[in-house]
Amino acid sequence: NEYLAENTPTNRFITLFIAELDPKTGVIKYINAGHNPPLIGHAGGTVEQLAAGGFPLGIMPMAEYEVGETHLEPGEALIIYSDGVSEANNLAGDEFGMERLTEVVSKNFQASASGMRDKVESALSAFTQTAPANDDITLVIVKRKGL
Repeated sequence: NEYLAENTPTNRFITLFIAELDPKTGVIKYINAGHNPPLIGHAGGTVEQLAAGGFPLGIMPMAEYEVGETHLEPGEALIIYSDGVSEANNLAGDEFGMERLTEVVSKNFQASASGMRDKVESALSAFTQTAPANDDITLVIVKRKGL
């Protein structure tokens, strides 16, 4: 972070979300440096945002980053996405938004990780139609299986 802050233009920065999942216990330890708050899809379809986070990398050279911790039960999912997903626009200029993303995740909670990804991609495509993408669209879904 300090290197980035000292060696990049002032209007440049990097967001980062990094996580470590212990597959035996389901404990996730993570650091969020200015990235969109990932989602946890819980049993029953409830969806939670992981709130812990800090500044994007390269803005404040001495910034400290809190290590967040959460738990992923068997069958639950961690959803990491870029702002190109939540901020995708349709032809009218409306954003896809967190509400739509959360709704798609909640409705498709029982699907596999790839099935959930396909549903989000399909909903995003139906929403944006022929509107050009303004940003990258990145979506990573990790679903914990039972032992």
